[in-house]
Amino acid sequence: MPLTDKAIRALKATGKVFTVSDAGGLQLRISEAGTRTWRFAYRFEGRQKTLIMGQYPDVSLADARLRRDDARRLLLSGIDPGVKIEKVEGVTFKALADSFMRKRVAEGLAEVTRVRNQRLLDHVMPELGQLIVGEIRPADVLKPLRRLEGRNAIETARRARGLVSAVFAYGAAEGLLDTDPSAMLGRALVKAPVVHRAAVTDREGFRKVVKAVWSYGGAAETVAALRLLVLTAVRPGEARAAAWSEFDLDAGVWTIPAERTKLRRAHVTPLSKQAVDVLRGHLEFVRPGVLAFPGVRSAKVPISENTLNMSLRRLGIGGDEMCSHGFRASFSTIANESGLWSEDAIEKQLAHLDANSVRRAYLRSPFWEERVRLMEWWGELVLGMAVG
Repeated sequence: MPLTDKAIRALKATGKVFTVSDAGGLQLRISEAGTRTWRFAYRFEGRQKTLIMGQYPDVSLADARLRRDDARRLLLSGIDPGVKIEKVEGVTFKALADSFMRKRVAEGLAEVTRVRNQRLLDHVMPELGQLIVGEIRPADVLKPLRRLEGRNAIETARRARGLVSAVFAYGAAEGLLDTDPSAMLGRALVKAPVVHRAAVTDREGFRKVVKAVWSYGGAAETVAALRLLVLTAVRPGEARAAAWSEFDLDAGVWTIPAERTKLRRAHVTPLSKQAVDVLRGHLEFVRPGVLAFPGVRSAKVPISENTLNMSLRRLGIGGDEMCSHGFRASFSTIANESGLWSEDAIEKQLAHLDANSVRRAYLRSPFWEERVRLMEWWGELVLGMAVG
């Protein structure tokens, strides 16, 4: 709970040193004799440090908080406040973005997402990097976004705007600016056309795709990964980078860890008998290692999504007909049209998040038993198409 002047005045000497906390790292240390000293606790370059900020009441509670805020701004700029304590005139966008990314990494941001986000930020750094965040105007943010649009990188421009907005929101929370100058730019940007991933959703067409996949004679890793995609309807990235430790073949369960899922939530999926057979058969052909589907060049790097899509092309399945992500749409459409399964179970199997936040809060059942039956039904249907 934040301190108040009344609470501070009520503190008495106890004969022992003790500390009370305010917020944001600000502390008040009371000595054996009752001397009250302001301290700011912080970490810099991985080390825990303390900055002395004067004694109370010579330094009031309000003044101590201002000094704490100045010190935090220095930290955001990559400066140790214990070495340079004069007031910072302003934090640049680059310093704020770097601090934002360090925070996201500390929160568990996946490396692949970190790299993607850093690339987006790099697009705007030439124009925004050295500007003071509190002085940036909407026109300043629009300039690099227009440059991206001029290169026809329309979707990149919209994603960059979203990430820049997140950086500004972080800065506002830290007291570095009052408003997000990018907030109103969404309508100013060119709207990218919606492009749906190619997928075969009618049963007869899907039967032909399945038969082609089961006839594929490529590398063992590619064959197994494609078949597993068909049988589980997981996202291609989740299948490609699967580790053997994630599979419990005896129980028929695959636990995809949170750091590898789109929503950063662990996804547990039932494995049908057919999926387990694919994995057990695959074990006989691959070299020992952590990854279930390693690439040709290194056992530490999984096969790429391009490898899966090119395999479909080699099977004569055009890019406008089917892509590796399209197996999810095939599963969703056919399962829903069967009338045998609840929409909730199908959506849960696809690891989709309910758009209705109220409904999501009350809908806690994972539909596990129904999903087990659903995937067994799907496995039998797929194998029947493959050999029939």
